[in-house]
Amino acid sequence: MTTKIVLKRGFSLFIYLLLSNVIFGQTRSVSGKITDESGSALPNATIRAGNNSSIATASDVNGVYSIQLPQDVKELTFSF
Repeated sequence: MTTKIVLKRGFSLFIYLLLSNVIFGQTRSVSGKITDESGSALPNATIRAGNNSSIATASDVNGVYSIQLPQDVKELTFSF
């Protein structure tokens, strides 16, 4: 009888840990197109998550980019 309780608690803990990683580890996708003042696309521009250099991407030849960001990132840094 006690073994069943321990197994149920262990399984419940496992499910909780698995789901907490999914819930708290969520990201969002931000995408757009980078252009200059005249509306021309800026290819190969660098897009960073704020000052975090480990989360970054570059725009394609048409100036289009897409980046996955953690929920706590509130700003992007663009450089060309």
